[in-house]
Amino acid sequence: MNETICHLEIFDEEIGLWEYVPVSSDPEPINCYYNNLEHFFSANLYYLFITLENEGTQSLFPMCKGLPVDCSEVIAKAYHFLSEEVRLCRNASYINLSDLFSFDYTKLFDLNDIGEKELEMLYPEIYESKKQSLTHKEWLGDDFFGELEAVKKRFDKYPKCRIVYFMYCTNLS
Repeated sequence: MNETICHLEIFDEEIGLWEYVPVSSDPEPINCYYNNLEHFFSANLYYLFITLENEGTQSLFPMCKGLPVDCSEVIAKAYHFLSEEVRLCRNASYINLSDLFSFDYTKLFDLNDIGEKELEMLYPEIYESKKQSLTHKEWLGDDFFGELEAVKKRFDKYPKCRIVYFMYCTNLS
């Protein structure tokens, strides 16, 4: 099963650096032993990010840009922890937050790109429908759009805002 962990950064014009932004206004202190960074979005955005990264093509192979060279130190350390020490994440990339706001969620994606076992175990209603494709809106569900709206209200005032995400895969067998 392919998943993502999403962190948000804003560009601080005064110091000229990207800064990690926690979800809550009072996050617990960052613990370097188990990497407790807060992440945005509870939905699985893996297939949406593949579509965005591949400019709308429906490829199974995401064209990830890797960790941004100018990302915040906090996110760089989190990625190192999850990719090198825990060996959970296999890739990183980033998109402008505005890309999520402007994306056409009525675009279809091929459900054959998702493992049959993943569909059967985690999305039984989709599996039983025998559909060959779904819109991103149907896949992500109403909760995602509520989260997206809250993020838009909070961060719309920042001219430079991006999501840095880590990709990982879990075995369902």
